[in-house]
Amino acid sequence: MTGSGSTMPGRGAIPMPPKPQPVSGATTTGAYPGTGLFLPMLLAVGIILMAAGTYLISVGTVAGIFGGIFAILFGLFFLVLLLHAAYSIQPYEIALVTVLGSYKGWLRPGFNVVNPVARVIRVDLRTQVLEVPSQEVITKDNSPTNVDAIIYIKVVDGSLAVFQVQNYRVATLALAQTTLRSVIGDMELDEVLYNRDSINARLRDILDEATDKWGVRVEAVEIKTVDPVGPVKAAMEEQTAAERQRRAAGPRSAGGKR
Repeated sequence: MTGSGSTMPGRGAIPMPPKPQPVSGATTTGAYPGTGLFLPMLLAVGIILMAAGTYLISVGTVAGIFGGIFAILFGLFFLVLLLHAAYSIQPYEIALVTVLGSYKGWLRPGFNVVNPVARVIRVDLRTQVLEVPSQEVITKDNSPTNVDAIIYIKVVDGSLAVFQVQNYRVATLALAQTTLRSVIGDMELDEVLYNRDSINARLRDILDEATDKWGVRVEAVEIKTVDPVGPVKAAMEEQTAAERQRRAAGPRSAGGKR
């Protein structure tokens, strides 16, 4: 079915990967056009200058030697520019191009040639794992507990992940620490111990909504360890031991009555 201004891909068509959109103030959108003949031009100029410099030095005159050295240095300069203009982008990456502070577009996976003064920023589009370090949290019933977690995130918009936050990994991790502390602090210890699935789902929803403006999707959150601290843990262990003794005493008392 074809609608106004849009078409549906046919069966068997290969979907294109999501393309990062420029933030407000970007001058161009879509793929970076590259510089076509720029690479062979730099290579040709560099080779010609070095060849000319070698010839001038072979002449043996003072002027020829100085001119040859000058030409070789210029040739090396062009070859260095060539190295700065060539980029190989992996299939799991998106690379954003900025020139003199202006966003110009993104590079396709494979070999690319850009302006030598351009800045290329690579962003990994694979699922990434962040470990939330263990922290002591006071639950609603005043039980100090050490809690840590694992977060699975994925960049879905490269331009937002680069231009809207200084470091999306650090920002997501810091947000996860404070959110974990807030969520656990609103629950009693028994709820924390026996309702991990609901805690994981609640954390994922909160973090995913908060990181959306950074172009980051939170795919999952998993609580790793819930470890009550000091007296609370000792009291739980005593309660568990007493429960085991009570259960063990049940069959023995029943046997004695027989």
